[in-house]
Amino acid sequence: MKDKSYFDGGLLQLIGWRLLGGIVTFITLGICTPWAICMIYNWEIKHTVINGKRLYFDGTATQLFGNWIKWLLL
Repeated sequence: MKDKSYFDGGLLQLIGWRLLGGIVTFITLGICTPWAICMIYNWEIKHTVINGKRLYFDGTATQLFGNWIKWLLL
């Protein structure tokens, strides 16, 4: 028998995290967008279980911001 895969986060929590990310992005004029993206992905991944194993997210806003600078220059 296979282990279960499921998502145990709530819809209202997801809406709250996305609103918080949007507000922070708006207030900082987009500078903190990588932080907001990492914050939302971290929440989504922490609440996801695949084949009985909870996923783990170790990305940081600093790493993403560095990539955004490279992509902008390219």
